Amino acid sequence: MANYDEHARWGKYAAIGAGLLACALVYRSTRDPRWAIGLGGIVSFLVFVFSIFPDTDHPQSIPYRRAVILAKIGILGVGGYFVYIGFDKVLAYVSATVANLVPDVSPAALTIGIIALTMLVAMALVPDFINRATGSHREWTHSWSAGVVIALSLASTGVVGLSQYGVETPFPIEYLGIAIVAAVLFGLAIHFYRDGILFGK
Repeated sequence: MANYDEHARWGKYAAIGAGLLACALVYRSTRDPRWAIGLGGIVSFLVFVFSIFPDTDHPQSIPYRRAVILAKIGILGVGGYFVYIGFDKVLAYVSATVANLVPDVSPAALTIGIIALTMLVAMALVPDFINRATGSHREWTHSWSAGVVIALSLASTGVVGLSQYGVETPFPIEYLGIAIVAAVLFGLAIHFYRDGILFGK
């Protein structure tokens, strides 16, 4: 079983190669450098991430610790959204419900306190949540079936998302889904190969 440095090294090489290949293929067919670089970057990113992703199931691993950090950053981002963009909606809800229970506190201060407390609790629960979600080492995160489900989910999200926002691609949008699935599975294959489980445990 390979350690993180080995997985990361192989993942970087694979990501660079896959990204350049995707970039070249898109540019050859579209002559559009923006889409070529964009899709190449997406492919490269996914290959690297999924070449180390399986080890998020080990609490002592670097991928696990980075997943915890990213999850906490995500929570801060959601909290920031509610503070700066959706604050009025949250304030209106708090004013109509919770504010009546503590009349000495202004609804605005109470709203900020509730958002902050919710964020702190959520961040404190992140490590336990990831442990429970990933299970024991080398369980579902090291399986092809889970990898296929994740790849198809990401591909569907990408294709549907671009379609919903009316983004026009210089190639059939289904190709984006194929590229995402291929990148995710290639990244997993790199990890499984270094762990000696490419064809099963």
